[in-house]
Amino acid sequence: MDKDAAEPKAQLLADEQWAKKKKSFGQRFWTSWALFFGFIGVIYLGHWALFAVLVLVQVIMFNEIVSLSVVTAAEKNVPSMRFLNWLVD
Repeated sequence: MDKDAAEPKAQLLADEQWAKKKKSFGQRFWTSWALFFGFIGVIYLGHWALFAVLVLVQVIMFNEIVSLSVVTAAEKNVPSMRFLNWLVD
């Protein structure tokens, strides 16, 4: 009887895993197409749009790196870390 009860549970787990994989694939598929057409759109809009996207990505990356360094500095008790970021060249 335990074997019969285990089979529906195993089938249920397999169905849940398949549903997760299907959802993940769909999300990756549509995100890939959105990124592709976004890239093509920026290229089509010309130099200024490409320049704006490049500057935006650089500002976001700099902000993230500074945030990570502040967290690391807080863990190591480094004083005035934000001020030091602007002094180091």
